[in-house]
Amino acid sequence: MIEHFSLEDVSRKADALVSRMESEFGKPDLVVAIANGGLYVGDLIAKATDAKLKWISIGKDLDLGNLYKNKSLPHQMARVVHGYRFLTRAPKIKDISEMPESAELILLIDDTVHTGRTFQLAYAALKEKFPDALIVTAAINSVRGKGVDIVLHDRKRIWFPWSKHSPEYAEYRKRLAELGLADIKDDA
Repeated sequence: MIEHFSLEDVSRKADALVSRMESEFGKPDLVVAIANGGLYVGDLIAKATDAKLKWISIGKDLDLGNLYKNKSLPHQMARVVHGYRFLTRAPKIKDISEMPESAELILLIDDTVHTGRTFQLAYAALKEKFPDALIVTAAINSVRGKGVDIVLHDRKRIWFPWSKHSPEYAEYRKRLAELGLADIKDDA
């Protein structure tokens, strides 16, 4: 069963992540959100901890151009191919916000961890920029991801407000626009 999270639910989850972060690791001076799922929760956490908010956009080249338009391929088969490509193609950094010169404690946040590969890529990029920093990874949900420092839910099926089919999607996009983050793209 899929659980629907509202923007208020996400706000409560962000508070829980802040509490765990501060009790287990301390207060971060930099929050790096993985776009798009981590943006909203990352902003909430950055505000709650007085940390700077930055972001990394990571995606996969799924080459879906004609996959669903191909009338000779049944829709269910197209979905199988899409899923296979999602699981087997390596993520790549598409865009990254300008980072500060230094940071000591970084919180790397996303909404859900599927395989952990996105976190690994973002972590490596941050470690290269900040070799002496402690980088803590956190997510609201983990499907199969390993190596995440803070996770609130394990293997839960969640429909977040940033899903295009969510009744709160328009409100989510409005809030992102207010933050100046509406143009960040993520097609992973």
